[in-house]
Amino acid sequence: MIQTSYSFTSTAPAAVPPLRIEPVGDSTRLTGSWPHHDLAAARRQVATYFATLPSETQVRCNFTGRTRTAAEWTTELRTPPTVTSVFEARHAIVDGRLFARLFGCYTLGESDIVLVADEASDVSEVYRFLTAWASFRLANPTEEPAWDRPFPWGYWLVSFAEHDVGDAEFWVLLRDNLRSTHLRDAFDERMAAPAPRIVIEAEDPGDPDTSYVIGASAALGANARQRQTADRHGADDVPSPSAQDAAGFCDRIFAAFEAGERPDFFAYREPSQGAVDSGWRIGCVDPEHRHDNDSLRIAPLARAAVVPGLVDYFALPPGWVVTREDNAFWTSRPGESESHRDG
Repeated sequence: MIQTSYSFTSTAPAAVPPLRIEPVGDSTRLTGSWPHHDLAAARRQVATYFATLPSETQVRCNFTGRTRTAAEWTTELRTPPTVTSVFEARHAIVDGRLFARLFGCYTLGESDIVLVADEASDVSEVYRFLTAWASFRLANPTEEPAWDRPFPWGYWLVSFAEHDVGDAEFWVLLRDNLRSTHLRDAFDERMAAPAPRIVIEAEDPGDPDTSYVIGASAALGANARQRQTADRHGADDVPSPSAQDAAGFCDRIFAAFEAGERPDFFAYREPSQGAVDSGWRIGCVDPEHRHDNDSLRIAPLARAAVVPGLVDYFALPPGWVVTREDNAFWTSRPGESESHRDG
């Protein structure tokens, strides 16, 4: 159900269902909800109402806290919705933890989300995550995401849990440091205010039976290192495959990795052959070993994570080759035959 709520001070004309106006203190509140997923149509209806107000009337969106004039809202709401026009994000660092919240999910009829991470986490990665989720939900408003991989974001597995996974201290910190007083006027008896959901991450994305923990420090860290690796090589910024995406292994390397061994190998990324294909192919460096369909093994990309540091290269684009020899990584750009030691 799409929901909307705005507050303003003005002589308000009568609203048209499903829009409703009512006095709230010194202001007027406009509320509305639609039992469908056409956010663009709902926004156009609200814009039509704002066009009846004096153009300089100050109007606040109670979901995001954003204030515009009635004329500005009329213009904005008549354009297709975007991440920046629907959502807001905020963060605070308290007692060694980073708290962040994405506001505006309620306009899609969903709970907002809260992310917790270590203080040392890259804040820019936090906002990339929140932006990625907002973009995904805006583009897929009717899709029910899979619990264990709600949307394609990064190598690490992340999901969402209901608010009751956090204790009382957690919510006190959240309320004190990410205040959302503008939401007080956002809801009425037709518009429930569910508590935000919390981002959780897999303890070990290579374990199909992994447990999940509150926060996203490991996921953010993996993404940050992959981005640094791509930047260091001057490579394009492309999404990392998931730990559970398929990769191709030669049988020798697969057996060695399963045994926890770390032999020399090469890995190259080719264009993905499907939605869950990482594109990565990993083989031994023995020139006498034939790499063909008979020696190919398909397994989750996470099987290669037994090699420390290899995950940092997984976001390199198709065409790149990464070789592990002499206890060092060597890289080759697309189309190059020569490798360069990395680090």
